[in-house]
Amino acid sequence: EPDLDLVRAAVAASVDHLRELDKAEDAADDPSMANIKLGKGVWHAADSTGYIALDLTREIPEPEMRTVEGIELSPKTERHCSLVAVRDYVGDRDEEQSIVDAVKNYLQEHDLRFTGLGDERYLCRKDDRVTIIAPVRIEGIDEFFGFVQTLIDGYEPPFLHVTLLKNATTKHGISVNSARDLAQYCEKLTG
Repeated sequence: EPDLDLVRAAVAASVDHLRELDKAEDAADDPSMANIKLGKGVWHAADSTGYIALDLTREIPEPEMRTVEGIELSPKTERHCSLVAVRDYVGDRDEEQSIVDAVKNYLQEHDLRFTGLGDERYLCRKDDRVTIIAPVRIEGIDEFFGFVQTLIDGYEPPFLHVTLLKNATTKHGISVNSARDLAQYCEKLTG
């Protein structure tokens, strides 16, 4: 006769595992980000930042909590790489939507694929927000950036990264959207 406690524990573990998978899969649907899917793994945070981003939540394992200079940094539950800070370049929501629609059409024919993290880690500070970020590699990104440059006059591709850890006052990150921001807000960590 089967041990019912053992069976219950196995079923509970399976249900918990399925819930975790669903949570990771739905991270990009997090209402706090109000994401709209544009392509395979690419989202537009229409109601919050306005960013177009590649979701990396399932691609990058959750890092361990870390304390740096007495500041406790916790893992982000949602991990993404911002590709276009659309609102930095447009005047209104209609213009933003026009760019988003064009990117969505582009992504019907082209994929962006995460291929790994860089080895470097950066400690970034802006106001009371503190994060640790890592550079990312994305296949197809040069062509994507070339396309976006045809849509947005003066578009400057961002420093491609993912926020791994954040302090308690940081919701999404600190908006490291360019090499200039990287130099201004971040320092390379050693060891």
